[in-house]
Amino acid sequence: MDLESVDWLKTPYPILVHSVQHPHFGLGSGDETGERRNRSLFNPGEVAEVVRYIGLLRTIVDDDEQIGVVTPYKLQAHRIQTALGKEFGSLATSKIKVSVTEKFQGQERQVMIVSTVRSSMPSSRVGQAQVT
Repeated sequence: MDLESVDWLKTPYPILVHSVQHPHFGLGSGDETGERRNRSLFNPGEVAEVVRYIGLLRTIVDDDEQIGVVTPYKLQAHRIQTALGKEFGSLATSKIKVSVTEKFQGQERQVMIVSTVRSSMPSSRVGQAQVT
């Protein structure tokens, strides 16, 4: 799904939900993984999708400072920040806020990307939560 092919931006409160779990997206399984040393998690398929969406959003949004990415895991935030730096350079990285949930309290952005990291939909579970 491309941002350009969707009319969701024309709605008063545009929301787009994109799963990276499904192999159709060509990013592998989209499963989360972690690093032994810090117990945090990241999802490499989701990191790639976040960077792709930011690339598309940068053509629509007037100011990179109006783009934010929020995630519950520090390692995911770090991986996204690193990938953004490689893709768009340090200027964009310094303007696009990528952080964990509690750091965004009380702040607003024109565009927010929520990176949940955990996705285990084939078993009807998202992380530890049961999907009904």
